[in-house]
Amino acid sequence: MPVTTPPDLILYDGECGLCNRFVHFIIQQDRCRCFHFAAIQRPYAQKILHRFDIHTDLLNTLYVIPDYLTEQQQILTHSNGSLWIAQRLGFPWNLLLIFYMIPRTTRDWFYKLIARNRNRIFGKKNQCIMMIEELKERFID
Repeated sequence: MPVTTPPDLILYDGECGLCNRFVHFIIQQDRCRCFHFAAIQRPYAQKILHRFDIHTDLLNTLYVIPDYLTEQQQILTHSNGSLWIAQRLGFPWNLLLIFYMIPRTTRDWFYKLIARNRNRIFGKKNQCIMMIEELKERFID
């Protein structure tokens, strides 16, 4: 199914086992093909993060840039980024939006707890994601 709105860009830690699993999960659930992806370690992602004055050595969150092909860009981090993804994936994942009722500081505290321990729990990836040809257009180098 083609994208009917401009795609969102997800910047993720390409060396993080959890992050790579999350990207695979999003690809499987993304029926409308709403998301494009770039590893934070790649030049394109670093250029975008510099535009938002974010240090590229901070690999403690994923970043979501809604409608990233437009001029009016914003960046979502931590729990807000994850909940944005859940919203765009639709049912049943958009039911997670109930977590917006929890104050952001509390949601982000739990997010950061998982982020701090993700490599110990899920390991690090030393190789690139192998992908089929049709997915290559969704990954930005």
